[in-house]
Amino acid sequence: MPAKRKARPHYVVFAFRYASEQDREKRSRGEIPDFQVSIVHRGTSEALALRHFGQACIRQTADPLAYCVELERDHEVLARVKPVPHL
Repeated sequence: MPAKRKARPHYVVFAFRYASEQDREKRSRGEIPDFQVSIVHRGTSEALALRHFGQACIRQTADPLAYCVELERDHEVLARVKPVPHL
């Protein structure tokens, strides 16, 4: 009987951004804003997930509507990076 394979962890990288400038202003007033969510990477390779996470963080620094980037493993948040607000 062949040996069973171990389940490999599943990695997902999400990029969150405000839907509009008005939503960004809602957050500063304490209201709940709308977000756009992009799946940057989804797969079983940790190395690829980390690479895509780093690249997404770099891209978010140039986006004035950026909110955060998250790295998840099996629905557990491993890292969340929020860019410094633009002045």
